[in-house]
Order: sequence, then structure tokens, then C-alpha cells
Amino acid sequence: MIGAADAGQVFSYIDVRVSFFGHTHLQGGFILNHSRIETIGKMSSYTDRMLLDIDPDCVYMINPGSVGQPRDGDPRAAYVLYNPDDGFVLYFRLPYDVATAQEKIRRAGLPPLLADRLAAGR
Repeated sequence: MIGAADAGQVFSYIDVRVSFFGHTHLQGGFILNHSRIETIGKMSSYTDRMLLDIDPDCVYMINPGSVGQPRDGDPRAAYVLYNPDDGFVLYFRLPYDVATAQEKIRRAGLPPLLADRLAAGR
């Protein structure tokens, strides 16, 4: 899992205001606020969206999360919408048919863990 210290090293290579990364299956990201690294935390499991206004004086690394195989304890699909014109990122979580996805994983002969973890988001 990438942490603030790792993000700090990556920011030195970024030459755009907003960039996106993935593979951690964890929705959130990091903000370079002048010389300070801030973590964009996970949204509450009681909400389905979270607005992040883009400050033109900051640099952002955004992780949209995972539509499948989340690792943050929230089994809902995770994604973002980015609006560069209005300067915001909108994080979303959306329920989906986990049971059908699990069945398709099992029928494909994939490791059972991949199906089992969908319901728990781990």
C-alpha cells in the first residue's frame, strides 16, 4: 500500500495538477499542499459520494478505487468523475450484484478467494 512518504517521492515526477493511479484497490489519494503531503481518506460507508474541490495551488494523485476486489472493507464498486473545467473530483461508491460476480468468478475456475472476498471488500 502506498503511504504519504511514498507519495511524496512520486510527486517530484508529476508535472500536471491532477493525476490518477490505481492497483491498490483503495479509493482516496494524496494532495501536495505546498510542501505538505495530505492523505485523501476513504469516504464513510454511510455515503455514496464525496466531493473534492481542486485547489489550483495544490497537486493531486487520485485513486478512483476498484470496481471489483476492493481492499478497504467496503464491497461497493468505487470510481471517480473528474471535471477539470469546474475543478473537482467526485468520488462514488455504488452497490452491485456481488452474488452474480462471485458466481462468474467461480464458474471461470478462478481461485475461490477472489469470489469470497467480494462480499467483505477485503
